[in-house]
Amino acid sequence: MKPIAVIAVAFAASFALPQSSPNRANEIYDEYEARLDRRIDGLYHSGEYDAIIDVYRVLVGIRPHDAETHGGLAYALGNVERHADAFQELVRFRRGHPDDPAAAFNEAQDYHKWARNRDTELFNNEETQGQVSKLWARIPALLEPVIERSATAGNYSLLARAYEKMGLFRESLRIWEMRRERRPGDPAVQQGIERLKRKLTGGYTDDAKEGDDEKTDNYSA
Repeated sequence: MKPIAVIAVAFAASFALPQSSPNRANEIYDEYEARLDRRIDGLYHSGEYDAIIDVYRVLVGIRPHDAETHGGLAYALGNVERHADAFQELVRFRRGHPDDPAAAFNEAQDYHKWARNRDTELFNNEETQGQVSKLWARIPALLEPVIERSATAGNYSLLARAYEKMGLFRESLRIWEMRRERRPGDPAVQQGIERLKRKLTGGYTDDAKEGDDEKTDNYSA
């Protein structure tokens, strides 16, 4: 049965419930959402990527303000090489939720992915490196307005990394130190701080040795 048909059945069942069970309709609705989530997991395992997109479109209708769901739809679109559609989904959601740090993270992470990708035809020569620089520059515009409200590490990692790639080492150090306040004792954060301090004093030259701080956290981490 198609997703839309399933939800219709769920709603019909809820209307048939006796008035003495006012919470039952919500329980059915919640179970329907849970089944859709489980369905996505099953479709990923079976490689049915187009079907995943259909299920996600139902879920974003149910959860119109949930960044994780919209991000899942964008990821699913990217899996079938619909990169423009994936990007548009992220931008559309972020514009509709300008104060949501998770929405900003999803779009910024897309810029980060393309900027770091050195294996694609687009970014494999000197002529197109200017495009990579523009991608890094888009990240601060997205994340600075929400960084103070960001509850998890991903936004700090992305923003610090972008500033570093842009050569703005003091700004990058500022963000790493903000992140350390949120996650004291994280060795990757401390490595980032120490590396930026060395860069500011001219004592760091080997970018090839940069470690786990290059990786970004998932927003839900």
